[in-house]
Amino acid sequence: MDYSILDALGAVTREKNVDQRTLVESLTIGLQSAAKKKVGLNADIQVDVDFDNGEIDILQRKRVVEKVLDHESEISLEEAHLEFGEDLEPGDTVKIYLDIADFGRNAISVAKQVLMQKVREAERGNVYEEFRDRVGEVVVGMVQQVDRGNILVNVNRIEALLPFRERIKGENY
Repeated sequence: MDYSILDALGAVTREKNVDQRTLVESLTIGLQSAAKKKVGLNADIQVDVDFDNGEIDILQRKRVVEKVLDHESEISLEEAHLEFGEDLEPGDTVKIYLDIADFGRNAISVAKQVLMQKVREAERGNVYEEFRDRVGEVVVGMVQQVDRGNILVNVNRIEALLPFRERIKGENY
């Protein structure tokens, strides 16, 4: 994989002022959700992000058993011997690499939704932390847009949507 995913995460980190660790955790959760949507909800999925080379490995771990009862988390001894070698015994764990290209559009959409939700939550947390001790303080902001009774204000790179009521004839402010 190329560095484009790392570049995108870096851009989101700078633009949204979100911790990169939060983004990586969100990406991991999103990719786990996408993989589980593809292979099954009970699957044991592990996602590893390597920042040195930009690679993302998605693995499904399965336990080697004599008789398979759960295809999402178990693999038969015979199949394990064919795919991974003769030295495996019941109780061992095998790792099956999953290709993100096989997930499909719906599964990737799930990963994107999870990532975007976590970014929004982190942004809200940052806004709260920045302004929680400033209640009652006057701050300077710039009105970006007035639309249908709402005002979009930018304060210190943070946008806020404020309700606005129309001025009634004869009312003073």
